[in-house]
Amino acid sequence: MTFAERMLRIDRRIIFLVIGLCTLLPLLYPVGLPIKISPEVRGVYDYIETLPEGSVFLLSLDFDPASKPELHPQAISLLRHAFRKNLRVIAMTLWVSGTGMADQVVTQVAREMGKESGKDYVFLGWSPGGTAVIINMGQDLYGAFPADYNGKPTKGLPVLQGIASLRDVNYAVSLGAGNPGVEAWYVFCKDKYKFELGGGCTGVMAPGLYPLLRSGSSSVTCSICRCATVPDSRANQGHNERCRLKPSSVRGWQQA
Repeated sequence: MTFAERMLRIDRRIIFLVIGLCTLLPLLYPVGLPIKISPEVRGVYDYIETLPEGSVFLLSLDFDPASKPELHPQAISLLRHAFRKNLRVIAMTLWVSGTGMADQVVTQVAREMGKESGKDYVFLGWSPGGTAVIINMGQDLYGAFPADYNGKPTKGLPVLQGIASLRDVNYAVSLGAGNPGVEAWYVFCKDKYKFELGGGCTGVMAPGLYPLLRSGSSSVTCSICRCATVPDSRANQGHNERCRLKPSSVRGWQQA
């Protein structure tokens, strides 16, 4: 009997037992594999660090629950960093299917950081039109979003004081899982309204966005979800050069 034939005759219960042990052991005894901070992540982190208090930070959560494992941690990390720097946060989404999730993550982190809606941040929600929404925001923010996600009129909100359009944004980040997403923000507003643009994407989108990054036109964070853990690690652990892979990452390798 050949080795291949022996493997095919293994009892399925033994296979399930091995898979269970491979999942359980990293949970009980974390491996703690190091991850070095990539230049792309460092660029986004360092730029946010240079923004003075009260600067306008726009975060567009352009993804839905299908891409949550990769982009949701990035959103949490960016929001924590922005709130820690006391930036004025404007959050929104171009994906109607991700509206509820986007509201949840913004509200969750704001509550964690002790921030108040309307005063320290605003979640604009979703508006129909796709890329046309970006163009409209470049002309008149209040025309594109006359009310926030909770139905409050955007005009008169303290967090939007002095903001009329995208020209008043200091830094914008799009976390995109497709179109519209990072590329749409780059094409329709980055150069036109002269603000720095950062971005996060899913792993399969990274090759298509690296040309934008290498051109020096944007500080696009083109990588998988580890990009989110590193800046958060730097902010919370004395700017360490390394962070540690969690058991969830090991489980991802097992699935692959």
